Amino acid sequence: MSHDTDVVLGATAPLVPPGLTLTPDVAAVGPAPIDDLLYDDWSLRADDETWRARLTLWLLAWRRSGRLPENDVALARLAGYGRDVGAWQRIKPRVLDGWVLCSDANWYHPDLSRRVIAAADTEHRPPMRSPDRPAVPVHRAPQSPTSPAPIPQAPPVPAGPLAAGQPLAAGQPLAAGQPLAAGQPLAAGQPLAAGQPLAAGTPHDDPEFTLAPSQAGTASHEPAPFRLPLNDGSHYPVTRSDMEKWSALYPAVDVPQALRALYGWLDANPKRRKTRRGIRRCINSWLAKQQDSATQPGHDGSPQGSPASPGVVAVFDYWRAKMGYLDAILDADRRQAIERALSYGYSQDRLCRAIDGCAASAWHMGENEAGLRHDALPTIFRNADRIERFIRYAEQGPPRPRTHAELRAAAGHYAIDDWLRTKQAGAASVIVPFGDDLHGTH
Repeated sequence: MSHDTDVVLGATAPLVPPGLTLTPDVAAVGPAPIDDLLYDDWSLRADDETWRARLTLWLLAWRRSGRLPENDVALARLAGYGRDVGAWQRIKPRVLDGWVLCSDANWYHPDLSRRVIAAADTEHRPPMRSPDRPAVPVHRAPQSPTSPAPIPQAPPVPAGPLAAGQPLAAGQPLAAGQPLAAGQPLAAGQPLAAGQPLAAGTPHDDPEFTLAPSQAGTASHEPAPFRLPLNDGSHYPVTRSDMEKWSALYPAVDVPQALRALYGWLDANPKRRKTRRGIRRCINSWLAKQQDSATQPGHDGSPQGSPASPGVVAVFDYWRAKMGYLDAILDADRRQAIERALSYGYSQDRLCRAIDGCAASAWHMGENEAGLRHDALPTIFRNADRIERFIRYAEQGPPRPRTHAELRAAAGHYAIDDWLRTKQAGAASVIVPFGDDLHGTH
């Protein structure tokens, strides 16, 4: 690309014909060969600001059919300087190096203008056949102007359902809405009309319902509430009979919710989706893991999937009312904390007294340096020592929180103690002479 063209104001005819414009489709593609702007000598010498403004105007000029207006206000905005016309004028000579100001008060670049003209010529040129490829003659059967050729008609389909096992001729269409009897085979390539029901009440209009060729003749047409994505882009239908069977095999699992979770996992991990042959094994493994986790015994020996014991519920309700957490729920951590405390041998009343002691402690209720409450059930029932301490707080009153002066005094005492221990350790390391060595030798 040449950048040394002399700028002659208003003396050159427009390099792009006035009536030539690029269509939006062609202009949106952009000038494909922009390597000249990236690696030419001018770009290697230019600073970042100038190079960026030049590249911006080059691309915008292509969209404007190779033209840039001779207007500093407009050029400043096109180059990204907004209203700062002065900053644009400082770099304008370097940015427009190689551009030509023509008689129509527009700037043109010779190389970009040639590309615009070539793109417009290619756009309006009709497609051409290769000269070394002869035209293939098209033989058309003679047609009478008054008698059009007859259109072959498929044999009619009798009204009503087809008998079980009745074959269909290749290419024979089925009337819209015509039901198929159970077990009726379809010929290879048999077209089905839009909305054609395959079984009673099951329209074949779901784009996600796809069957592998090996299973097309044996798949059940029972309604499928769930469709799990497979690795080939199709979906595996899960019928209600499948869900009833799995509910009986895994009684502790909410099968519909588990299938929703499995769908979310498969949707988020497309590379780990299963094949049509392996999806049922994946479903059974997924449900079996949830069954095992739901039936693991808790601290009181009851399965985690079973309802909480009345004692656990009573302690939780007391804590929720005492601490003001009326919307709290009994999750696994809170339930385990209460069950663990009951397994220590504490009664419900004693655990409620521990909750009272925590509520009586100003520090645990948020009057501390961090301003945070430490009144969670796992905190209160962390161990036996913590439970008994809170019971003492309820019966004898919590310790009075120390004032800031007392905290500073305690910190000073701690510092003095550390200093004394350091001095004592240093004095013990000093070697004291004995006997004649005390006064020197004579």
